[in-house]
Amino acid sequence: MDNGSDVELPEFLYQYRTLEGAGLTYLEQFLLRNELYLGSPARFNDPFDAKVNVDFSRATAQDWRRLFMGGLKKAQPNLSYQKREKEVTRIMKTGRYKDAASRNAFISHLQAEVDRLGIACFSEIPTNILMWSHYAASHTGVCVQFDHLNPNSLIATAQRVDYSDDYEPLRALLDDEVRQVEKVFLTKAGCWRYEREWRIIDIEQGVGVRKLPPSAVRGIVSVYRPTPQVVGASGRPERSVGAASGFRG
Repeated sequence: MDNGSDVELPEFLYQYRTLEGAGLTYLEQFLLRNELYLGSPARFNDPFDAKVNVDFSRATAQDWRRLFMGGLKKAQPNLSYQKREKEVTRIMKTGRYKDAASRNAFISHLQAEVDRLGIACFSEIPTNILMWSHYAASHTGVCVQFDHLNPNSLIATAQRVDYSDDYEPLRALLDDEVRQVEKVFLTKAGCWRYEREWRIIDIEQGVGVRKLPPSAVRGIVSVYRPTPQVVGASGRPERSVGAASGFRG
């Protein structure tokens, strides 16, 4: 997904939250400590979301050799090039990388790497009835409004999710890192289009809490029933959000 100049960036992004349990904890993080929690994709509610699906049909022996050389260099950085070559040649001669068990192990390894990454999910809109039902405890929670255009905020790194009726598998050893991210993290089934989702993906640090600037949270959309209000820091309503007109900030 290219979120460059050809993509219209929404001014605000939103997270729907309950006011109970973990939802209340996350809300306190936003409002009191300027913190955002990035969770593991293993906890997504869609069992097909962020799941590794690999097509091995176009991977050549040379592609596998490059993979093994890179993996061995990462695992044993002090090993000389000549010794890595010798070990990879030994592995290639066994032919084990061609069998189903080895390829399944490869997929399991990729999935474990995916599940260690940190992700935060947002929506472009605060007025979707289904999302109020699913993520805000049947309209009893709130929807937090974040500034998406502040270049100094982590929120500005959010990338738009695409939707497709077909899941395109990863081309084993051929897709570069950007394409892998697009396929695994930024593509969802078409039935989720109504969410109009954006995601922050942290490959380096993974799961955990990140600091936000104090201005990152711009307001809270209160109960959507049927005329929600944005509540400012003072606790007083600042504006209403009409169900038909949507939110304009």
